[in-house]
Amino acid sequence: MPGPGGSLEAITYYQKARDLKSDLPWVNKDLGDALLEKGNSEEAIAYYIKAIQLQPDFFLAYNQLRAIHSYQLVKLNQKQLDKLINCYQEAMKIKPEFDGHYLNLANILTKQGKAQEASSYYQKVLSIKISKTHPEFISKYGNFTELGKPNFIIIGTIKGGTSSLYFYLTKHPSILPAIEKEMHFFDANFHKGIDWYLSQFPAIPEQQNFVTGEATPNYMYSIEAANKLFSYFPKIQLIVILRNPIERAVSHYYMDKRLGQEQRNFAEVVAVETRILQKMMNQSQGNANLLQGKKTRYLGLGLYLYFIQEWMNIFPREQLLILKSEDMYENPEATTKQVFDFLGLPNYQLLEYKNYYPGSYPPINASLRHQLSELFQPYNQKLEAYLSMKFNWE
Repeated sequence: MPGPGGSLEAITYYQKARDLKSDLPWVNKDLGDALLEKGNSEEAIAYYIKAIQLQPDFFLAYNQLRAIHSYQLVKLNQKQLDKLINCYQEAMKIKPEFDGHYLNLANILTKQGKAQEASSYYQKVLSIKISKTHPEFISKYGNFTELGKPNFIIIGTIKGGTSSLYFYLTKHPSILPAIEKEMHFFDANFHKGIDWYLSQFPAIPEQQNFVTGEATPNYMYSIEAANKLFSYFPKIQLIVILRNPIERAVSHYYMDKRLGQEQRNFAEVVAVETRILQKMMNQSQGNANLLQGKKTRYLGLGLYLYFIQEWMNIFPREQLLILKSEDMYENPEATTKQVFDFLGLPNYQLLEYKNYYPGSYPPINASLRHQLSELFQPYNQKLEAYLSMKFNWE
């Protein structure tokens, strides 16, 4: 249901709606969203919990709670964690076939150091997910007590359509989903150990033509992640999907805004980051290590050349498939076929190619767009020359 524009106005709007209809899960969830955007994470959590209590399979509420916990938008105290755990346990009884309860609970238990207890919940997630997408695999090989391993990883880019691509791929009869699309093992969760990572994938019996993988778009921006990944899986197949860096920056900005992580307006962000980038380039400091810093979070991450070069210094070119986001949006069937070919799998046509998590935000003005186009153009041209492929980004 469409609501008002500003977050303060939205909070007032949804509070009135809640007072009138406090038993509607979407009202509580939307009020949580408005509070989260204002940075009131603790209050937002209470409304997400209320939404789940009203509707135990409310996927979007689980997603938001997982984001708060995963991105550490607020440090949850023990009372809040206990409340979340109780909420998930109650929801399991009401809706045992929904994997969101088990996943969020397993993540909390893992963070608390209760790996053994979390393991059984992760196994349950795998069982539920794969029974929906690949029931024949469950009937033949449904043993999730053994460790699996990834055959492919989508490593980038952030806000480039990686969710849509990953969900298209995991509908293929031979591609099994992991517990979560994004593992963040090689950039944030490495301390959990390789066994934790391998436990997130289904174990595939030998001589069986199945593959599995994950999609953490942040990996592309971490040289450390590239080196760690190579040390464990030097032969892994890597997929990169790149989006017009202007559109990527705008989408990323509004995502952070929704999560309460960005309070500046976009024009201010562009002015600040442009100055930083120009200073870095004038001092010949344009490299992946510097660009991955938070000071150029929106624009710097669109200078793809520097990051791609680092990955290709570690992995051979034939192990990387480079895709264009705009091609996927225009013709998802052709893009997924490229990936199936890359993975050595037969083509598979989906009944529907849904756009997962599309952003909704106002367009930027023409002068700001022109400014960004001039900023990115030379780097886009260098990227095209380096990869010997055209992107034609305006």
